Amino acid sequence: MMEREKGREGEREKVKRIFVSSGELSSEMHAEMVLRAFAEKYPGQFTFFGLGGEVSRAAGLDLIENIVDRAVIGFSEAVKNLGYFRKLLGRIDAMMARGEMDGLLLIDYPGLNLHIARLAAKHNLPVVFFISPQVWAWRKGRAKTLARRIKKMLVLFPFETAIYESAGCPVEFVGHPFVDRVVPAESRGAARKRLGLGETDTLISLMPGSRRQEVSRHFPVMWEAASLLARERPLAVMIAQARTIPSGFYRYWMQSAPPNLKAFLLADERQRHTLVAASDLALVTTGTTTVETMLLGTPMIAGYRLSRLSYLIARLLVNVKYCAMPNILADAPVVPELIQDRFTPRALADEARRLLSDQSRRSAMRALLADTAAKLGPKGAAGRVAAAAAGVFLHA
Repeated sequence: MMEREKGREGEREKVKRIFVSSGELSSEMHAEMVLRAFAEKYPGQFTFFGLGGEVSRAAGLDLIENIVDRAVIGFSEAVKNLGYFRKLLGRIDAMMARGEMDGLLLIDYPGLNLHIARLAAKHNLPVVFFISPQVWAWRKGRAKTLARRIKKMLVLFPFETAIYESAGCPVEFVGHPFVDRVVPAESRGAARKRLGLGETDTLISLMPGSRRQEVSRHFPVMWEAASLLARERPLAVMIAQARTIPSGFYRYWMQSAPPNLKAFLLADERQRHTLVAASDLALVTTGTTTVETMLLGTPMIAGYRLSRLSYLIARLLVNVKYCAMPNILADAPVVPELIQDRFTPRALADEARRLLSDQSRRSAMRALLADTAAKLGPKGAAGRVAAAAAGVFLHA
C-alpha cells in the first residue's frame, strides 16, 4: 500500500514537458508573457520546448527551431515555404511518436499550428490553443474541427466565445496580455522633451509591422506619405523597428528625408510605446499594432497590402466589414482603413492631413479607442492563460 501511494505521489510530481509553438513576433510576445507567468505560478512543474524565436528563448523556451524570422503572410508566400514546413511537421510528428511531450500550447500562427493540432490529436496529446484563428472572418468550420482536436481554446476577444461554444469546443475568454504590456514608460511631455520636441510640434509614429513581407510593402508607403506631409510643415516621425528587420532597411529610406522631416528609429519596445502615446497620429498596419495603438490612445490610420494573388484569394474567402481590430471590436469605423490599392502614399498623406488639421476629430477618436480598449478585459491575461493551460496539462 505504501509503495502504491509513493508511486502516485511520484506521478503527481512528474515535470510536464510542454511543446510550445509561436511563429511570429506578435505571438512571440504573447508566448514570452505566458512562459513567465508559468514560471511564477507553477515553478518546477513544467518544462517548455518548441518553436519560436529569441524572445521566447529568453523567457525559458528550449528552442528547437527559430521560425519567427521565417514568418510568412499570404497564400502565395506560404506556397514558397511548403517544403520547409512539411519537413518541420514531419519532425514534430516523430517527436510525438517517441513520447517526447506531455501536452502542447499553440499560440496564434494558425497556418502552422492547425496542422500541429491535427498531429497531436492523432497521438492523443492534450492541446491548448491560445489566440483563436480568425474563424469569425473566414472558414467558421474550423471551430468544429478544433473542437475535435484540442482540449481548450483561450480567446483574446469576448465575441469569439459564442463561436466556439456553438461548435462544442471548450473556450475561455482570458483577455489580452497587451493590457499589461503596452504601457508608456514616461509622460507625453517628458518623451517629447527627450527628442527635442515641443508640445505643439507634430509627431507621427510609423508602425509598418514585424514580418519581412509586411515591412517591405508597408514602410515605403508610410515613409513616402510622411515625406509628402513634411513638404508642407515641419514633421517628426518615430519609426518602430521590428527585431526581425535589420536597421539598414529603414536607414536606406531615411536617407531621402526632406529638410523638414526629422526621423527617429526605435527598436526598444518600452520607448516605442512611450513615443506612440506621445504622438499626434500613428500610421499602422491592420494587425497587432492596431491593438497596441488603441491601448495607448493614439489616433491612427490603418493600412494593409498583400501580394496581388494573396489579396484576390482573400477577397473570395474572407467575409468581414473591417480589417483593423478597433473597428472589428466596436463593429464601427473607429479608425480609417486603407486596404490594398487604396494604401498609397498620396491617400495616406491625405487622410493624415485631415486628421492632423482637425483636433476635435482626433479627440473623438481617442474617446472611441478608450471605450473599445475596455473590451480587451482586465490586467492579468497571461496569468489566466497559464492557469487555464495548467489545469488541462496537470489533469491530462
